[in-house]
Amino acid sequence: DDDCTETGWMRTVAHVHNGILQPETRYPLLGTPCAEVLAHGRLLLESGVRQCYPDDAVLQQLDMEGYYGARLMLEDRVAGLVAVFDDRPLRIRPWNRELIQVFAERITAELARQQQEAEQRLAAEVYHNSNEGIVITDARLRIQRVNRAFERMTGYAADEVIGLSALQLARTVNDRRLLRDVRRSLRQYGYWWGEVLNPRRDAEPLPCWLSASSIQGPDGEIAHYVALFTDISEQKQAQARIHHLAHYDTLTGLANRARFFDALDQALRRQHILALLYIDLDRFKPINDRLGHSAGDAVLQEVAQRLRHSVRNDDLLARLGGDEFALLQSGFESLEEARATAERTATRLLRVLTRTYLVNGQEALLSASIGIALHDGSRPLPVEELLSRADIAMYRIKHEGRNGFRFFEPAMAERVQRRLGIEERLRQALSGGRIGLHLQPILDLESGRIYSVEALARWQDDGDTPIETEEFIRIAEESGLIVQLGQLVVERTLATMAEWRRQGVAIHAAINLSLRQLSEPGLVMQIEHNLHRFDIPADSVVLEITESSMMEDLERTIQVLDALANLGLRLSIDDFGTGYSSLAHLRRFPVGCVKIDRSFVEEIDTSGHTRNEIISAAIAMAHGMGLRVVAEGVATPAQRAFLEEQACDMIQGYLISKPLAPEPCLEFVRQWNEAAEREPLR
Repeated sequence: DDDCTETGWMRTVAHVHNGILQPETRYPLLGTPCAEVLAHGRLLLESGVRQCYPDDAVLQQLDMEGYYGARLMLEDRVAGLVAVFDDRPLRIRPWNRELIQVFAERITAELARQQQEAEQRLAAEVYHNSNEGIVITDARLRIQRVNRAFERMTGYAADEVIGLSALQLARTVNDRRLLRDVRRSLRQYGYWWGEVLNPRRDAEPLPCWLSASSIQGPDGEIAHYVALFTDISEQKQAQARIHHLAHYDTLTGLANRARFFDALDQALRRQHILALLYIDLDRFKPINDRLGHSAGDAVLQEVAQRLRHSVRNDDLLARLGGDEFALLQSGFESLEEARATAERTATRLLRVLTRTYLVNGQEALLSASIGIALHDGSRPLPVEELLSRADIAMYRIKHEGRNGFRFFEPAMAERVQRRLGIEERLRQALSGGRIGLHLQPILDLESGRIYSVEALARWQDDGDTPIETEEFIRIAEESGLIVQLGQLVVERTLATMAEWRRQGVAIHAAINLSLRQLSEPGLVMQIEHNLHRFDIPADSVVLEITESSMMEDLERTIQVLDALANLGLRLSIDDFGTGYSSLAHLRRFPVGCVKIDRSFVEEIDTSGHTRNEIISAAIAMAHGMGLRVVAEGVATPAQRAFLEEQACDMIQGYLISKPLAPEPCLEFVRQWNEAAEREPLR
């Protein structure tokens, strides 16, 4: 018995004394001839066994004289022994030994049979009681067995599917190309895993996570296939709800900024002829202030309804935020057709928007200013540039008196010139050392301590017009300067961490990585070099990558992230919930944390239950995948309280601290954590 021998005891399976079968007993091995047999294989003592093993109580008690034992082997392991004791000297003849050997072989065979039966019973128990649907087929994919979980999942009884082709059954609800990939992988590699649909008798197909593998027969050829189906319908529903809540405006039901920007980006990449209408309501703020926010929300809902009924079915209408809307039109054969369609649409929109609104028994009047930007599709164009053109045209009509529309013209391109000017100033600031580092503390809600800081680049005033951080970061991305800027932030952050460690403060630091940086061939080597240069443990650095950036070049991104993770770096998904990754893709990223975008957190106080569902669902999904959660943009105690209720792990925002220069931040972290030691529930 394996458990007994490991603990110095042996359990009898069959024990006969004076011709009578004895009950099962346990036998201590230390200082016994049986221990010698187990160690060396055989032992024969024709007489004097008591004297040789004086510590063996059984030998002494039964006054034994002779002993013969043989070890039992099952495959390559010791399974037990068979032993003969006698109170007289043993006279073992060759035929006695042969007989004992026969007994040993027969006993071994019986033990093997018992073990096999036990394993079969265990396998059957697992098979029948598993929560995963299990299907076993022959080499031609004809179903031979299914378990009870499969019957529950599909509604099919076992006798209805046994004998059917698993491939034919799967084809009723799955893409044929997917099934070809599954078969090819099983033949080449012996396994396949991924998302599939499982047919159901009287319901919609069931989304499942399939793990399939082939089993070889004695001849080395495939004899069976085994498929395990895990029901992921609840995860898929949660993911779909998060996706909908994150990409559609909860107030109006229109597409939101993230969804609109993605569609516009795709259309520009494909070089379609486009018309972009930027719609800004005139005099909405006075109505909102006079009648209240709930009345203002009702007006925006009515505006959305009027817009929706005034555009083509294929047009994409979105609320960008506040009282700003946008419309994307495509499918044109020429720029002239795009211009004519956009002009007709703008005229119609102005007409429906200027009709009287009735809110809480009071009449309100609105109009709109519409800027239109066209793109001929001759070359790729950044989203921001086309949107900027429409924005410039919209401000021109506002300047001219509102309630109208204008097409963008090159003469309006003052903002474009501003962008070029900022790019050149940024280039000079990078070379002149005028880009500084600020750090924003991140609070661990469980311990009440500052767990980490996020590194943020700040453009120090060079005497010219101040530039907002978001604007110069965006321009750095568009111009490619983000690579140089990113290297600078990594170096200064690690240098700061090294200095803090010398002063006795060792916490984590989060550094943002952009899409352009992920595409740089030397990124991993550069980060590894700086970790060694500043003697910083890799696991104290968190690299934040936006969800949308991760999906740009999926396979390349996974390779880079795997390489960074192999260095020991921690990885986090930034702006979680605003991207488009599926559950299957998220499983492939070596991340340990997600950061909920500030746009969700900012509306906790004002938007009510529906908007808050995004955060609750995102936290639950992340925890379900074993990921920690950081919420950024936390500015009020109410936001913090809600996040604590949802078991959010960490928070970041002005409620804790604004971004600080390294020295003030060090002092802030030191004082906060010292106070947390005195008052743990701070």
